[in-house]
Amino acid sequence: MPSSARPDIASAAAPHMKSGQKIVLRPGRTGGALGFRKMFTDQACRSEVIFAEAGAFVYAGRSVGPHEA
Repeated sequence: MPSSARPDIASAAAPHMKSGQKIVLRPGRTGGALGFRKMFTDQACRSEVIFAEAGAFVYAGRSVGPHEA
């Protein structure tokens, strides 16, 4: 998601999250997990949600040979 969509998505998700659920933002690199946490706190979400972000697309890779990645 683009960072401009995060407030709307966090606001929509916060009331539905349960403790132990995880939100992983990809790509991260912009403090998005911290921003999501703040938005959930601002929405008074009491669930203990785990926030994370990846530094790059986790499914991106490069083939260097027929049996190598």
